[in-house]
Amino acid sequence: MERSAITSRIADTLPRDGSLWFESAFCKGLNGGALLFSDPVELIKLTALTELEGFFRTLEDKLAEGYFLAGWLSYEVGYGFEPALFSIDGLRNSPSPLAWFGVYREPEHVSEMEVEQLFSEHVSVAHGAVSFN
Repeated sequence: MERSAITSRIADTLPRDGSLWFESAFCKGLNGGALLFSDPVELIKLTALTELEGFFRTLEDKLAEGYFLAGWLSYEVGYGFEPALFSIDGLRNSPSPLAWFGVYREPEHVSEMEVEQLFSEHVSVAHGAVSFN
């Protein structure tokens, strides 16, 4: 089965480093669809809770510069919000990021119709092609 142009473009974009796909079932009928973030200008990682304040300051600065942000926070980042209650010594210099955000120019808006088309076709992405680098 031949892939449509939409499916091909998205399937080719998703495996690229820094590409993120956000979709919500709760957006149907409210300009639903999905957001595809790709080709980040910069990657911002948090590897130690002692850097938490600077990490969020950097994110705020990027927003103020007009960029879009997309990423994730690990559960353990919550310990940094209440250092008096939790010891953060065991989380210093984690080998895996505690948080990861990409800085993007603007996400691509994928319409609800395009999302439905994408998931109605058989699309395969190479195993392990999508990772958090």
